[in-house]
Amino acid sequence: MSVENGTPWSDDILKRRDDGERIVSFLLGKIEARGQANRPRSCVLNVDAGWGAGKSYFLRNLGLDLRSRGFLVAEVDAWKNDHADDPLIAVMSAVEKEVRGRLPKATKVQNLLGTVVRHGGKIAVGAAKGFAVQATRRWLGDAVDTLGELIATDSSSAEAGGAEAVDAVLDKAASALIEKFESTTASISGFRSNLGKLLTAIADAKDDETRVPLFVLVDELDRCRPPFAIQLLERVKHLFEIEHVVFVVATDTTQLSHAVKAVYGSEFDSLRYLGRFFEQTYVFDPPNLLAFVKQRMASLSIDVSLFSSPGDAGHFDFVTRGFAAAGLTLRDSERCLETLANITAAWSRQARGPIELAALVPLVITNHQSPSPTLDRFKLNRSTMEGWTVTTISGGQPHEVAAYEYFTLFARAAQTSLGNLADTDSRGIPDEWVGGRFRQEWSLRQSVEGLNRKAQSWVASYPQLVRGAGHLRATVDLQR
Repeated sequence: MSVENGTPWSDDILKRRDDGERIVSFLLGKIEARGQANRPRSCVLNVDAGWGAGKSYFLRNLGLDLRSRGFLVAEVDAWKNDHADDPLIAVMSAVEKEVRGRLPKATKVQNLLGTVVRHGGKIAVGAAKGFAVQATRRWLGDAVDTLGELIATDSSSAEAGGAEAVDAVLDKAASALIEKFESTTASISGFRSNLGKLLTAIADAKDDETRVPLFVLVDELDRCRPPFAIQLLERVKHLFEIEHVVFVVATDTTQLSHAVKAVYGSEFDSLRYLGRFFEQTYVFDPPNLLAFVKQRMASLSIDVSLFSSPGDAGHFDFVTRGFAAAGLTLRDSERCLETLANITAAWSRQARGPIELAALVPLVITNHQSPSPTLDRFKLNRSTMEGWTVTTISGGQPHEVAAYEYFTLFARAAQTSLGNLADTDSRGIPDEWVGGRFRQEWSLRQSVEGLNRKAQSWVASYPQLVRGAGHLRATVDLQR
């Protein structure tokens, strides 16, 4: 899915616009209710969705939609910024870019923004050293480092004065830590106060072209280094509970919980810990598989005109039902579609004719579920059509089955979407289709056998094509 010409929801195959409308209505109502209860008009919402659910597409289009209504929107790609020592830098950069671009220059509000940025910079600089240490040293690191520096500086006096000198060094260390704490506390207070004043000034201006709340949209958090992901959530929790600030954080919460455990240990209750940071969680419905297949085939530039499918079934429908019948997850389906894309990219209709999906798709699925050399055992016996076999894996053991039966059962399941490859009640068009293709294959092989020439069967080459194409994998997830 893409964003066409800056128009929100222009290619909304997964129907995320409805989710966006519900979320915006909820958030605006939520912060208004908080204001009436004399609490800061702020909220942190977690949009929880697994791989392939379109989280990145959703946030991009939600941002476009909110801007079209006049709201301030700061967008943070956490994964692209997780090289920073402090995630506050990435958030402040996005906020400053949005506000400076939307407000007139040389105004009181612009001056307030400058003050906010200065306080944010002091917080980030003051915390950089502490955030660089391991999580196990997060509370003692500064004290240890400061003490070491002071001892190194005053080593001569320490040697001369014994216990009194050590006490003096410790006093200096304690004073330095207290001074740093007070300085950071003042910067945090100034940051929160001035950002609140800035957004309140925008709200008081009642300009429909620049409206509050400020929406901060955070994407790709679950892909970040675990310490960075945790630090970002802590910054949001402790710094941004401010009037007119709303965070929408898109995560695969299960994956994010694993990141938390990587820092705090496998026995740590990471899901409960994450619940401290999010006031509410919005869960996407699972994507419609047919919509997902259409979107991914378009994104992978798969030329569907190369395909041939049983009966009058559409190619998208046949592939989708085949995946459903095999019980594939979205990630499994993506991998199979990548293999299909690799095959079609190298296919020549003029030389090879159409691609028979009833034969190719089950082989792609089999190769994904039990990779080569399984498909090396795909055989087309020249003496009898019943001797053609394909090897599958069940219970970790190879099983050689009749190819005609294998493809027919798959085509039946794909035709009816019963989700059971072994179902034998659905006959008719799939049986005729596969039977017709097998007879063509048989005739081809018989016609050339008498001339002592090798049969030029492209269906017979499918296992090799699938096996070769399956070696290629996308280096990054194309859709999240």
